[in-house]
Amino acid sequence: MMPDIKLDKVYEDVIADMLNKGYKTVEDLPAVAPNYPFLYRGMPIREYWIERLYYSAKMKDLSYRPLWVQRGETHEKFIPPKNR
Repeated sequence: MMPDIKLDKVYEDVIADMLNKGYKTVEDLPAVAPNYPFLYRGMPIREYWIERLYYSAKMKDLSYRPLWVQRGETHEKFIPPKNR
């Protein structure tokens, strides 16, 4: 069963602000923690925040699997440029 992650208004506002500033995917972010296991190339900002919340909730009990993996999707791993 897929978890249903709901973003509250604060997260929705953050996402809207990032989109207005031109941040559409993780590649557009000025900085991102490269060790997040859920990052993939072209990951939309909204999906990034949903995964981040889910990761934070699940890492405590070691049951974390990225949502996109649970959906059966495959993606190329995101590796941020070294000059960030």
